[in-house]
Amino acid sequence: MVGCERLSLTCTYDERQWAFIAQHSTGSSSTSRANSSILETSDPGPQTAPTAAYQRSLDRTILEIEIDEIFWTTYMPTNDPGRSSIIDGVVSLPWVPTLRALAGRESTTRLALDACGFLAIGNWREDGRLLQQGLMLYSQALHEANKALRNPVRAQSDDVLATVRILGMCEMFRGDGAREAKVTSQGTDWLRHVEGTEKLLEWRGPESCSAEHGHALFVDCRIYAAVSGMTRRRSSLLSTARWASIPWAISRRTIQDKLMDLMIVIGGLLNLHDNLKSPSSDCNISALQQQCREIMTYTVHLNHQLQAWQQSVLELCVGSGDLAAAAPLATLADVCMNHGYGFFQLIMQYWSIHLVLHSTTWLMLRWMAQSDIPSTTLAEFVRANPTPDPQPYAACIANHCHHYFRPEAGFYGTQHASWPMAATFHYYAATGQTDSPEFQTIRRVLRGMKSARFTSAFLVSIANHPAPPQLKGDARNTQELVEMAKHWWGVDKADDRAS
Repeated sequence: MVGCERLSLTCTYDERQWAFIAQHSTGSSSTSRANSSILETSDPGPQTAPTAAYQRSLDRTILEIEIDEIFWTTYMPTNDPGRSSIIDGVVSLPWVPTLRALAGRESTTRLALDACGFLAIGNWREDGRLLQQGLMLYSQALHEANKALRNPVRAQSDDVLATVRILGMCEMFRGDGAREAKVTSQGTDWLRHVEGTEKLLEWRGPESCSAEHGHALFVDCRIYAAVSGMTRRRSSLLSTARWASIPWAISRRTIQDKLMDLMIVIGGLLNLHDNLKSPSSDCNISALQQQCREIMTYTVHLNHQLQAWQQSVLELCVGSGDLAAAAPLATLADVCMNHGYGFFQLIMQYWSIHLVLHSTTWLMLRWMAQSDIPSTTLAEFVRANPTPDPQPYAACIANHCHHYFRPEAGFYGTQHASWPMAATFHYYAATGQTDSPEFQTIRRVLRGMKSARFTSAFLVSIANHPAPPQLKGDARNTQELVEMAKHWWGVDKADDRAS
């Protein structure tokens, strides 16, 4: 089948034994057709109780095969160049075959994956029956995962880690995207699932992540741990030296892995900014200067590494020769759509890291300029690191974010759009640019493209149930959005410190 070919998997659809179908009566056959028709309707019908139907072996097989095929065919980008791409290891999405392989042999993982399929397709089609089925399966998978976590041996297995990962994936599709007025808890629940995967990985230890399924799951989970760390402005459990080395004992780092090495530490850097002591009459200015110097030194180091990463990626894209000779193509904005959506997502993450890094540094320098720290110290910092302007990175994200929601992006695009778009949206709001063309572009995309309703509902949810709680607000209200954004970026803190 199409989905198997795109995932580089052996298709077993035609190998299944269907002889037992003929042994049932007409009544059984019509039951099969009735359950199969759930997949074909787009009109929300009366709420039914699907539990019994799902547990019957024949009906479960039909639903499993059809929903699984529809979900993955819809999820995977259609213009993915595949494993032969020069950007090896990014566009191939190695975690997808891992999830499917584990689901093929572990019932709990299978349950979670089925829930994700029902929720995604049900929300896309606005089909109440599919949504009800998906919510039931989600609840069952959550229950089974909790049971497994109480078993010390099973809790360290790949299938439990995969199940928790999929449950987090469900949150993107669990909210009712068709009714924007309804705010769900999916944002908070997503953060909890990501925190759960981090704790599971910590319990298993980095040695469990060096090969096969364990490594593929770790690589995927680390992306969401990095996003969670930045969202919460705190260090990730996976940012320590052990986690940066042991999982790659026998595996080669891809360009995605190298970027995640940088992204995973940003949450900790934001936490350092938040912990800067306000200068006051009883404050030790020299200690404060030292804190600022350490933050700036680390920021300069990260910026140099990001520039080196960009250079290596451009060499892969335009050739390892003289990049100056390829000046018209020697920008990530020009090549970001040339190697599939896995690569596009990577570039959007790169821009979002720069956006957070440089805007936060700019705010710190602004605060220092209005504090009691000597101007000579500030001049020293500026000479050491001419702070890049965050504005171009925000503009790149705003001008390219519509690609996430093109039909060929699939649900993959929808799932990965949240962080870059949220960071950019909040940046413009925090800096008084809600009337800018870029801000209006993002708003137009979120309101006007069909698949963007998933992302929009998720962002509204995470704003309404934030961590930390003081960031709470209605993201649909511009004034509340501005206040939330100023608090997250620290604009209000910079103003308070300077006053």
